Amino acid sequence: MTQHSATHGFRKETHLYFGQHLELDLWRPNDAPKGLVVHAHGGGFVHGSRDDRIARHFGPKLSADGVAFASLSYRKGGAASRAFTPETLQAIDAEAQESCAFYPAVRGNLFGPSLYRAAVDFRRAVAFLHAQNDGVLAGLPWIAMGNSSGALAAISAVYPSAALPLDGTLTAPQKVIAIASIVPQPWLLQPDGPKICMLTSRGDQVFPRAEVNRLEALATSRTLPVEINRIPYGQHTRPVRELVSDADTNQWAQWFQAHLDSGLTDV
Repeated sequence: MTQHSATHGFRKETHLYFGQHLELDLWRPNDAPKGLVVHAHGGGFVHGSRDDRIARHFGPKLSADGVAFASLSYRKGGAASRAFTPETLQAIDAEAQESCAFYPAVRGNLFGPSLYRAAVDFRRAVAFLHAQNDGVLAGLPWIAMGNSSGALAAISAVYPSAALPLDGTLTAPQKVIAIASIVPQPWLLQPDGPKICMLTSRGDQVFPRAEVNRLEALATSRTLPVEINRIPYGQHTRPVRELVSDADTNQWAQWFQAHLDSGLTDV
C-alpha cells in the first residue's frame, strides 16, 4: 500500500488489490466514513485510467464530505479471451450476440470478453475494499459507479450473468450510477434489484439515443429498476463535463449529489 499524506480531513491510499498489477486509489475520510463509492473509468476497454476526471474531482470532494471513494484499474486491451476457458468463452459469445441484437447500433466489441474481464476485476476490487480494516467498509452502504465502458463493467458486476466466473459473493450496492452508458445485458435485470441511475446526452454516438430509448421501453414494460436522465445537448463526454462542474446552478451535479445522498442514507 502506498499512502499519501492526509489533507483537508481525508487521505489518499493506493492499493494493489489483485495480482501484481491491478491497483486502486482510495480516498478515505480521516474520521469513520458514512459510505463508499466504487468507480470504474471509461475508455472502451482499451484506453483510460483510474486517475480520470471523475476520480480527481470526486475523490477529494466526497472524502472531505465523509464518503470513501475508490477508483480502480482493470485489465484492458490485449487478448481478453485468454482470461476465460473455452466453455466460458462460448457462453460469453452467445450473450454478446444477444446484446448486439438488442443494441444493433452499439459496437459489438463492448459486449465481448473485455466486458466480462472488467466485471470480474470490478468484483475483485469491491471484495478487496470490503475486507480492509477489519471489514469497516463492508458494513457501509455503497454505490457502484462507472463511466462509459466502466459503467458497463459495474452493471455487469452487480447483475452478473451465468457466463461470468464468480469469485465469491458480492454484497448488493444501494444503487448503480451509470454515466454515458447503457445496461449491457438488460435481460438480467430484476424488479427488486439495485436501481440503475443513468445520465446520458442527446448526441451520444457511442450509445445512441435510439438504443437508450429501447432500453427505457423495456424497463418501463417490465417495471425494471432503471432511471434514465438525458442531457438535452452534447455528445458522449458531456455527462462527465457536467458532473465535475463546481457551479452551484449545475442541475446535473445536483442530480448526482441527490442520488449519492439517497443511496447512502435510504438503507
